[in-house]
Amino acid sequence: MRKRWIRLIAAAIALICITILSQYVYFRFVKKDAPVQDISIPGNAERVEVVWVSDGDTYIVNRNGEEVTIRLIGVDTPESVASEEYQEKSGKHNTYKGREASEAMKEVLPKGTFIYILPGKEDTDKYGRTLVYAWFEDGKMIEDFLLENGYAKTLEIPPNTEYAGHFREVEKKA
Repeated sequence: MRKRWIRLIAAAIALICITILSQYVYFRFVKKDAPVQDISIPGNAERVEVVWVSDGDTYIVNRNGEEVTIRLIGVDTPESVASEEYQEKSGKHNTYKGREASEAMKEVLPKGTFIYILPGKEDTDKYGRTLVYAWFEDGKMIEDFLLENGYAKTLEIPPNTEYAGHFREVEKKA
């Protein structure tokens, strides 16, 4: 009788180990290779014209004839044009990586390029910038481009977290 219980316990432990191992393999190797679903341009997004790329995540756009500074939601690129005052207050400094991100965005968003923007739940930040999600005209999210190419890290600031899970997945796959 005792040997039977030992066999049952050993079988249960083996089953648990196999389950844990299969979950590890699935989440580490199989699921990782699954593509992250693109988020298409929402019907209520506005088409705007790029006037200037300030840095990797901040642009000036023409919105209904008015120049507006926009800041992407959900991502943060290193600083490239921060003033000395901002650098002292924030502890962040202009970096080579920030300049790389800025230059890359200037290449893909030259003056006159059209993009689509969708303001977040909280639509401005403390600097007066309009907080938006943004898409290239081909439908790809600009935030995805920055994350996939290593120019940005995810940044979650409630209440603007609609696509936070998506951005974490994109960053993980990059």
